[in-house]
Amino acid sequence: MGAPGGGGGAGAFLTRIKRGRGRSRKNVRVSRPGVGDGTGNEDGMRITNFSDLLTAARGQPEPQRLLLVFAAAELPHDATPAERAAFERGEGGALAPVLCVDKRPEEIESFDALCEESRRTGIGWDILFVGALSGRGGHAPNADEAVQPLRMMVEAIKAGRVAQFLAVDRDGDLVRLERG
Repeated sequence: MGAPGGGGGAGAFLTRIKRGRGRSRKNVRVSRPGVGDGTGNEDGMRITNFSDLLTAARGQPEPQRLLLVFAAAELPHDATPAERAAFERGEGGALAPVLCVDKRPEEIESFDALCEESRRTGIGWDILFVGALSGRGGHAPNADEAVQPLRMMVEAIKAGRVAQFLAVDRDGDLVRLERG
């Protein structure tokens, strides 16, 4: 497949990300925000799941383009015995980007539809990172304008710099990632 951001538009497809050097070695722990937590936008809407995110993105004054990077948990080859045991319990590990795509919110029917699209690639993932580009003058950014920001997002995730992105689990719920 092509480079990150090669998707977009009605025929958008998920792009496989080549694995290799540069994966984050940082272990992460996933937790769910508590009652009353979540992320608020400027309108005061609480975003606690992917459906809320789509609603908020569709309701912005300027059209949006969502940047979506799917990441899989993996155990670094030089993990300690304690890290290996924690990983076997479903804890810790490093997140490595495996798929990415950019889409307008209107191109995403639902989280389930997005998951089905990802399933068709045959590549497993554990966390979906979401960023957004805002349009101007009533026009959403096009797929070409999303290429470089999507590449930068992939590189940031590889480096473990994920605080600026929303993180969504396989159930569509927002999660908080903490270094473990």
